[in-house]
Order: sequence, then structure tokens, then C-alpha cells
Amino acid sequence: MHDALAVRNIFKSYGGKTIVSDASFSLEKGEHLGISGKSGSGKTTLMKCILGLATPDSGSVIFKGMDLLSLPPGKLRKARLPIQMIFQDPGTTLDERMKARDIILEGAEYNHMISGSEDDYLAPILDSVSLRIEDMDKRPGEFSGGEKARIAIARALALKPEILICDEITSSLDASLRSGILSLLDSIDSSLIVISHDTLALEYISDRIIYMEGGKLNDSHSRKS
Repeated sequence: MHDALAVRNIFKSYGGKTIVSDASFSLEKGEHLGISGKSGSGKTTLMKCILGLATPDSGSVIFKGMDLLSLPPGKLRKARLPIQMIFQDPGTTLDERMKARDIILEGAEYNHMISGSEDDYLAPILDSVSLRIEDMDKRPGEFSGGEKARIAIARALALKPEILICDEITSSLDASLRSGILSLLDSIDSSLIVISHDTLALEYISDRIIYMEGGKLNDSHSRKS
């Protein structure tokens, strides 16, 4: 396999405190990578650095032969489009004023990715996350917590990501809903980074798990045969 992403020597500090220290890892194409660690270990900050949502003190993020961290903001936004992130408690990121279909398709429309009818573009995405097209004129408040998580995943998938980063997206769900979302993520063909403090969830979904503690990434090991 070839690397889909190579993260090298990321350092990030806030107020003189080091949050991420010399973090390096590679993600292979099609790999499902778990990153485990307690709250405050630096996992989310590292992912924000990868996406350019936080500016690291030093390091590089190589994607398609480019160092994303060396790009100016305009070029960075375009270059990182194939890398999408779903944040913790995804239901809270949905605009309650918008219909579900508009939430899912907003990014794809902005980036001129839709040709033909919206429903033709939307239908296979909904099928992949087990949502019904006849429900897409509802607003977020009319959906359950698990359905909201699926809408957030569908919104990311609508941008046809090559890499999907999920940050504790099952932490706010009960056990039955969590299982369904994990099964959905496990079926995704994109390269996947799943951040969680839930080791059992990572063991289920990950090809490999890296542990993070005190801002440092420790040894990884394979979980799937």
C-alpha cells in the first residue's frame, strides 16, 4: 500500500504549554487507523493541526505530494477538501434552521460537485448511511441522536473524501446507537482516522491503533487480522 497521508514531527503549544510533541505517523490508503488516549492527551489538537484548523509550531503534513502546512490559506482550503473531519457530538454541528438535504449537500454545492439532480447525487449517499430520502425535508430537531450522527457523516461523504477523520463521534450516543455508527464507519472505503478514548470501539473498527499520552504518540499495533 501507499501512504494516503504522512504526518511528520508536529509540535503545538498554547500559552507556553506543549499540547502535541513531535507527533509523526502515516496513514495507508484504505486503512482504518485508531488514535486512542485520555481527554487532554492532544488527539483533537493534532487533527486540527493536520487540517490547518490550528497552526502547529513546526512539522509537516504530506498529502498528494504537498506539504499542506506550507500552503497559503486559499490553496490550503482547496487542497484539504478530500480530507474531511466529523467533530465530537456531531448532532450539535447541524444547523437547526436547515433541512437535512441542504445540510448534507451544502459543501458539495459550494464546491460545484453536483451534476444532474440533487436527488440523484443524494440517493447513494443516503443509502450508504441508512437514511431515507423521503426524510430529507425534515430539520435536525426531528431526528434521533443516531440519525443526526448519520446526517453528519453523510455531509462529509457528500464531499467524496479520500480521508475521513472522526473525533469521538459516538461518545454522546447510547450503546445500541454506538454500535450502528461503528458498523457504518467500518464499511466506509475511504481511509479513516478514528479518535476515541473507547478502546473497545477502536479494537472493533481499526486496522491499527496508535496511543497518545501527554501530547506524544506511542507505539502502534495491529488489531485486525
